[in-house]
Amino acid sequence: MSSASRAPTVILTSKDDPFVDVKPYLNLPRSSAVTLHVEPHGGHMGYLAAEPTPLGTRHWGDYAIAEAAKALLRV
Repeated sequence: MSSASRAPTVILTSKDDPFVDVKPYLNLPRSSAVTLHVEPHGGHMGYLAAEPTPLGTRHWGDYAIAEAAKALLRV
């Protein structure tokens, strides 16, 4: 990813992802338009909430994507 990106972008990963190591993301050069969000747990796309999200499911990843899209539409 180019560090000159101007498109609002969220990188979502977790510390315990068994396929993609989080370490390269931590030092990744990125523009102010790119946000890195690292969850302590979640495995590889296993982002489940302890309680139902406002969408009515426990799928935290789906809720996070919906909220990020809403924020982008406000820009």
